Amino acid sequence: MEWANFLRTAAVIFLLCVTCLLVKELLNFLRSHVYFQPWDIPKPKCNQILFFISTFWSLYKQRRPESPYMCLLLQGLYGVSIAERNQRIGVLTLGIKPAVFFGKAETVEVVLSSSTLIEKSTEYKFMYPWLGTGLFTSPAVKWRHRRKLLTPTFHFTILEDFIPVFQEQSSVLVSKLQDLTKEPWVDIVPLLTSCTLDIICQTAMGVSINAQKGENHEYVKAIRSHLLSDGTMIGGIFAMVIEFYLDRTVIAQLL
Repeated sequence: MEWANFLRTAAVIFLLCVTCLLVKELLNFLRSHVYFQPWDIPKPKCNQILFFISTFWSLYKQRRPESPYMCLLLQGLYGVSIAERNQRIGVLTLGIKPAVFFGKAETVEVVLSSSTLIEKSTEYKFMYPWLGTGLFTSPAVKWRHRRKLLTPTFHFTILEDFIPVFQEQSSVLVSKLQDLTKEPWVDIVPLLTSCTLDIICQTAMGVSINAQKGENHEYVKAIRSHLLSDGTMIGGIFAMVIEFYLDRTVIAQLL
């Protein structure tokens, strides 16, 4: 009897701890997002949550086993861009997080040329275990300091030395696409990512990994597993599930 009471007490304590952790994560999430803050940016004249749910449900009904989910996502984004094509700037709620979109190139130019709008969004955090806080992922203060160090050493004439690499890897990509001309449809993402990976590794690091030719496929597979993992963007709660340990294995392969 005493043992049963001990187990019940332990179970209650465990559930309370889990609840506290979930509440903590929820509060951190709400503090780091701006969904409930007022916006001066134009947005679609409809309920944002209902709009997201209806769009998601429509895409879900159109899913096919032979069609990658990314195609449906791009289809949804294209539909939004068509519906809001007359807006210079707008905001759309993706789930419970707002996302700003641009409909005119002039608006994009203002944002990209800004010296203050350089803080990375939370979506970059899932790359920290793999890439750390380098130039691509670093916060604004760190990025600005490193950019000042690198800018004097870089010039576009450097890219001229890489043109033979671009041509070589592009030829491999074209030959692979030619072999797929009779297919009803082609998922071009793996082909382009392998080509890009070959170019980046050969130009920036001086290493040929031949990803397009099927070599070093473990590295390529590890990158895809990390980027498409269901838990890569969840954060603290993610560390409590078994997928965390699986992803640590993937990160070890990448490093």
